[in-house]
Amino acid sequence: MAYKDPIKEREYQRVYQRKWRAENRGKVSTYWKRFAEGHREYNLNRAREWNKANRDKRYTYDSKYSKTHREKRRLGAHNWYKRRSATSIVKQTIRRQKRRALEKKAIGYFCEGDIKMLFRQQAGCCAYCLEPIAYGQFHIDHVIPLSKGGTNWRRNLALTCATCNLSKGNKLGYTPSWVFPA
Repeated sequence: MAYKDPIKEREYQRVYQRKWRAENRGKVSTYWKRFAEGHREYNLNRAREWNKANRDKRYTYDSKYSKTHREKRRLGAHNWYKRRSATSIVKQTIRRQKRRALEKKAIGYFCEGDIKMLFRQQAGCCAYCLEPIAYGQFHIDHVIPLSKGGTNWRRNLALTCATCNLSKGNKLGYTPSWVFPA
């Protein structure tokens, strides 16, 4: 129905569109899902730009959300941490160790394959106390600490439980229970 008055026409269109959307929720939902998939990069860029332009608003919102949903945030972080695979944990540990070695200007290099080989050589046990350790739940220890001039080569590494590695610290004189590979 066409109205001569543009305000009445606009109101009529709004009522008609609301009614149509209520009757066709599935079509509307499918349309917007397809639209979002096709414009993913566009939407991400818009969100980034808005966040840059409205840092204060974003900070305020995040602060309020964190305070009111503290338990939900804690559980989300906990679940993310639990979902990580042993391999990703080992890779992260290796990256951290490489960065430390670069900072200390230590020579040498090791990779994930070296860590797997050490784990097999040590039969899945701590190098010092011989307690079993799960793959990904160990510390990578430098037998001769980097701070005392040790290298970052595989020969200078030992897989240890957290207790042994943290109690050893950067002390010399600890000898692993397993034989060093040549």
